[in-house]
Amino acid sequence: MALPKNHKAFDPKLKRRIQIFDIVIALIILGFTIYSLVNYNNFRAGLQTGVQVSGLIGLFFITIFLEFIPQFINPLFVLVAAIAAHINVHLAILVTVVASIIGSCLGFQAGKKFGPKYVYILFEQKQIEKTIKFWDKYGKYVVFFGALEPLPYFPIIYGTLDMKWRDFIWFGIIPRIIGLIVPAYLIYLGLWEFGV
Repeated sequence: MALPKNHKAFDPKLKRRIQIFDIVIALIILGFTIYSLVNYNNFRAGLQTGVQVSGLIGLFFITIFLEFIPQFINPLFVLVAAIAAHINVHLAILVTVVASIIGSCLGFQAGKKFGPKYVYILFEQKQIEKTIKFWDKYGKYVVFFGALEPLPYFPIIYGTLDMKWRDFIWFGIIPRIIGLIVPAYLIYLGLWEFGV
């Protein structure tokens, strides 16, 4: 990754504000998770009703959002909720896969176009150099396993780290499609328990 033209230098105050924001968001998510575990039956009923109301259109836009914005929620969870809410499994999978491809490609392109100039504001040069060395050695495989597993993967970051489109398709998009379709059908067929 090359330095962008006219890049701004590392800004520790901005990085600290972002870290505080991340901590607040993580605490909110943790609180929501604890609440949902304590009130599991009410939460499950509400989630199923919400998925039925929003239907396939909601599933489409939620999936695009989840793939575009770096966060730790996988679209597989929303797809499982759609299956549990008795939305047609084949349509739900198709909509989720198409939306995942769109959201991933948008995030990847945004990372390529806008990411580098923000990286240099948030991280010190040493950190960037270390990350680039790691990326050069393992990058494609990190993307592959992140896309295949029901873990989050971050297309916007892969674009920022200058991954090629061809590699992103082979190591990101195709495994992501497999990582959505296979577990969804296993859950639908009752071969994999996922709490639904």
